[in-house]
Amino acid sequence: MKKTRRWLAVPLVAVLGFLGFRWLGGPSVSTTDEPPTELFGRFWLESMPDKPTEYLHGTFFLEEQSVGIFQRSSAYDFHFELFQYDRDGAKLKVTFPQSDRTAKLSYAVKTCNDLPPFDLCLTLTDNPWGGPHKYYGFRDEHDEATHLPGLRDAAVRQTARAGRPD
Repeated sequence: MKKTRRWLAVPLVAVLGFLGFRWLGGPSVSTTDEPPTELFGRFWLESMPDKPTEYLHGTFFLEEQSVGIFQRSSAYDFHFELFQYDRDGAKLKVTFPQSDRTAKLSYAVKTCNDLPPFDLCLTLTDNPWGGPHKYYGFRDEHDEATHLPGLRDAAVRQTARAGRPD
């Protein structure tokens, strides 16, 4: 009987230890699901650049025209590719017109504090452009403008122009 109690205690101690680790400051976990529409109209970056020559991946989705951009850039060098998408809830079918490649993926937007000053996380099941599967963004446009000055207006205009049919 005592042996049975010990084996029952092992999983309980492990769970309590994990919860204690989390409570004492272990890595944060995104806990609050956001609506799938939080994907749109904000910049999603893999991190905040430390210096102008650092390369980062980013993405931006426009809702109105069903187009977006994947990019890898520094302050001095950039490569981006426009894509078109069809959305069904939190699922996307992405088409890259230049190469006619397509991909299907799911995504989740969650409140998080993994990488301050960002407060939202975007997780992709697959990244058809070869970048990371997790990106970070800002819930509030004012916070985004403060931390990424001048980026919003230029990118939105560029994406909207590129997404228009000829």
